Amino acid sequence: MKSYSLNQSRAFLAILPVLLLVLFSSAAGSDKKTQPIDLSGDWHYLPYSGPGDMSTVDDHGWPVMHLPSNWYLMGQATYPAKASAMPPPPPVNSTAELVTPDTSYGLDFSGTMWFRKTIGYTPVAPGKFMILDLDMVDYYADVIVNGKKAGSHEGYFQRWSVDLTPYLNPGSNDITLKISAPAQTFDMAQQFPVSWPKAQNQIKGIFAYHDTRPGATSARGQERGTGGVIRGLAMHESSGVDIAEIKVLPTNVSDAQASLHVEAVVHNWSNDARPVKINARMEGANFKSEAMPIVLSGAATPGESRLSADLTVHQPQLWWSWDYGKQNLYRLYAALQDQSGQTIDSTSTRFGIRGISHDSNWVWYLNGKRIYARGSNYISTQWLSQADKAWSDRDVKLMRGANLNSIRVHAHLERPEFYEAADEQGVMVWQDFPLQWGYTDIPEFHKEAQRQAADMVDRYSNYPSIIVWCMHNESPHAMDWMQKRDPKQNLDLDNELTAEVSKLDPSRVTHRDSGTGDGHVYPGWYDRSLPGYPFPKTPVFLTEYGAEALPSVETLQKIFDAKTLWPKPGSEWPVTDPAWDTWKFADFQPEQNFDFAHIKRGNNIEEFVHNSQLYQANLTRYVTESMRRMKYNGSTGLYHFMFVEDWPSITWAVVDYYREPKRGYQALRSSMQPILPSIAYKVLEPTQPLSLYVVNDTYTAFPKAHLKWRTDQGEAHDKVVDVPADASINVEDLGVMADVTTGKSTLLVWLEDSSGKKLGENSLSAENFIAKQ
Repeated sequence: MKSYSLNQSRAFLAILPVLLLVLFSSAAGSDKKTQPIDLSGDWHYLPYSGPGDMSTVDDHGWPVMHLPSNWYLMGQATYPAKASAMPPPPPVNSTAELVTPDTSYGLDFSGTMWFRKTIGYTPVAPGKFMILDLDMVDYYADVIVNGKKAGSHEGYFQRWSVDLTPYLNPGSNDITLKISAPAQTFDMAQQFPVSWPKAQNQIKGIFAYHDTRPGATSARGQERGTGGVIRGLAMHESSGVDIAEIKVLPTNVSDAQASLHVEAVVHNWSNDARPVKINARMEGANFKSEAMPIVLSGAATPGESRLSADLTVHQPQLWWSWDYGKQNLYRLYAALQDQSGQTIDSTSTRFGIRGISHDSNWVWYLNGKRIYARGSNYISTQWLSQADKAWSDRDVKLMRGANLNSIRVHAHLERPEFYEAADEQGVMVWQDFPLQWGYTDIPEFHKEAQRQAADMVDRYSNYPSIIVWCMHNESPHAMDWMQKRDPKQNLDLDNELTAEVSKLDPSRVTHRDSGTGDGHVYPGWYDRSLPGYPFPKTPVFLTEYGAEALPSVETLQKIFDAKTLWPKPGSEWPVTDPAWDTWKFADFQPEQNFDFAHIKRGNNIEEFVHNSQLYQANLTRYVTESMRRMKYNGSTGLYHFMFVEDWPSITWAVVDYYREPKRGYQALRSSMQPILPSIAYKVLEPTQPLSLYVVNDTYTAFPKAHLKWRTDQGEAHDKVVDVPADASINVEDLGVMADVTTGKSTLLVWLEDSSGKKLGENSLSAENFIAKQ
């Protein structure tokens, strides 16, 4: 192992040519040497799952769609304006039946989509190759050139390439993308017929089945599918060997030094092994540093090969979440050289140096220091072609605005833009592999899942924000609520994936399945009430809790028409008004709303929205603050469920699809303050005594701080208190405050440091209590 110091002056000759046009963003941004030919734009398309090869038929009558796009959006960036809860159209079984869809309704289709485009081609020089690059294609894909199959792929989150050279002719060429995203089968005879039991065979997580899909877990839960070319498609000319990925894995991280394992994945398109060398340098991406040289060399055998090097960095600039430190990022520039020393490809990637671990008690450590995760669950959108840089930057800013230092990307992988934003803004990511509920246990599927898990590590490992790989959400072997379950279904699969990813990436925590070790508990929602919460058996690390809430009236008017916006007046659940079926398609849960949470509809939709949002806000605040007061004494971190709605719907999210915050967003923002003056109360029992705590998640102690409180009609009280770093302390018992709990006044609480600077604030009124039923 070689050792280098960033503080030492080293001469290092420029080894890279000028970086040319960006082809795709890599795991942390990538620049390719060869100029790409962008194939985005209008493609002819045909939704057709019947027999026959549509790559050779006349496509002049086919409609056009702008790619990249999920085909439901039909090339648009926004949700279809006229989409409703109507049943899907019958499948198209012949080209004669094709009618050009109206983009304002969306293309609701599960099956095979044929995309066709004619391109011109001038043959490359001998020894050169013309490569097609595709970025995130959902889900099965064949590339067909002039009627001949050139390559295929399975998966939705990968970037992959196909050699077109043997299939291209001088002049005009027909390129066909045959993309299949078929619906999964399910057994309606079982309890939870769609969510369980089943044997899925597509690694799509929440994009196949989930509580927040259109139709949720009903028989209609797979409508408005996610198939398509999501992120990019282009061609580039290759000299024969390309850099496919570069990943940098930090281990043994401390302030003094860190070990780096640098690994390059290279693709040799020829039939002969070629000796190659990668000259690289790393330097600060958002801070100044000395350049550090790195050399990787070896033989590039036909197909995929890996070159690696290990080194030590002294006094590394570490990456931290926003509330614990700076978001230091490095950039590695790499030039691939052939045997003659000629540069034949170049790339760059951004990464960070940080260490992450947790102990047997689920206490977490970032760069060797104890941390407390304040998080939520996240699905950006059901159609990732929407989730560009602006989309991701906005959502991460909303997370920061809610005082979240972490987010769980729930049972799927996002586009790279999201992780870039999380890196830059300092939000840690619990990352789920796209497995959700039950899957087949046939050996072929296990093998495919392991391949795709390795793809995940290759593509996403350079993002320092990702602190956890979790291999399965609510696996069937682990969930008690799944009746008629096979107690061993997917157990071997999850163990295999955990072992594989742990070996491939020792720089992160690898967790087998969410719901085992971490906790999914829903007091006041799936559990009928909140008495005595936190429950005695509540896991110390929660990754799901929450309640559903309606979005604003304005958003509901976009979801429902005038007929369905207000189902039959006076109706409660169960009812016969068919308007409720439309609400259920939008993921509304009537049993939980009316029978479990006892939310009142009121006299109009405005009252229903108020009551629903108030319940969600009160429950979110109560559970969050209760757990945070138990910091390191019953709670080591928590992820609320859910942050944003991923389509125009009614879910647990505190921000709706149009990014309008619900009342629960402010409740989350307040209860997740890094320095929280917390009011302990019994949410169902307003006559019980109140007490004051201070929860401090920072590494700074505040001696002689002032905890102050008053009612809005009374005088302020001031108690001097030494607030320790990274702790929760009980400060004052207030007793019963009848004026507050009966609605005559509001209790205001705030914390100031010794100089009078406000560190956090809180309040309590009668409106924050939940009425017993």
